[in-house]
Amino acid sequence: MAFVIGNSEYREIPALKNPDKDAEDVSNTFRLAGFDVFVAKDLTKIQFEKQFRNYLAAADGADLAIVYYSGHGFQIGGENFLILVEASLKNAADIEV
Repeated sequence: MAFVIGNSEYREIPALKNPDKDAEDVSNTFRLAGFDVFVAKDLTKIQFEKQFRNYLAAADGADLAIVYYSGHGFQIGGENFLILVEASLKNAADIEV
């Protein structure tokens, strides 16, 4: 089971060119390898939470479960954060929200 995310079209931080294509390529590769694949692009926080819950339910009991993310991300204090498309990052506290 694989969940592939490609976030390109950010609203308040610079957009990215490659995540959409990355998500297509990676999801095709996983499918060829026999994975069931959930693909999501340009997710807001609410969309991510809903789709990730669906993925977790489907992955329950799977032999292998993978999450692939292409998009903006940050690391603060050793903790990694995936940045969703509606993120407004004016200070460090905004990242945790």
